Amino acid sequence: MTDPCQSESAVGRGAEAPAADGSLLVRGATSIIPQQLVGEGEIVILALKPSLWFILLVSARWLAVSALAIAAAEFLHPYIDRLWAGRIEQAALLAAAVRLVVGALQWQGRVYVLTDRRVMRLRGVLRIDLFQCKLSQIQHTELTLPLAERVLLTGTVLFYTAGTDFADAAWRTVAHPAQVYQTVLEAVDRYRSRPGG
Repeated sequence: MTDPCQSESAVGRGAEAPAADGSLLVRGATSIIPQQLVGEGEIVILALKPSLWFILLVSARWLAVSALAIAAAEFLHPYIDRLWAGRIEQAALLAAAVRLVVGALQWQGRVYVLTDRRVMRLRGVLRIDLFQCKLSQIQHTELTLPLAERVLLTGTVLFYTAGTDFADAAWRTVAHPAQVYQTVLEAVDRYRSRPGG
């Protein structure tokens, strides 16, 4: 028996250029989906990228540590050599900049797709990870709004299958989270109400 929810990896396959900055994209948004992912006759209901706030949120810890290092260098400036204080600040700024670039690449490589048959999540920069699951296998979905995402008017949709206690996949930091979540719920309900669904 094969697992209806799969996670696949591939090197060198990436999503095409995004069509928007994370806004809700409905029907005809296939420009952000690699063509080989959508089956014949499969209808794309929703295709989107995370909000651009995703970059800041995934980089937040590094940015906080960098800010603390800069503050410490400034505080210790009277007690340590000026050259060393400057080097600490430069290293902290460089670390923050590198983490923001990595976050931007992570955002670029992430796509969320809902079709009339399944839910998908692509992520990755050099190695692409694809999670896909038939709508019939989705047991539970959940909308979470952690404080940081709530402040930024974003949220995360979690997908659970086969009675697991942990989410099998997540659409992190999506804009218009309530609308996205409602669209997912409606698609799952429609699929279950179809004959043979």
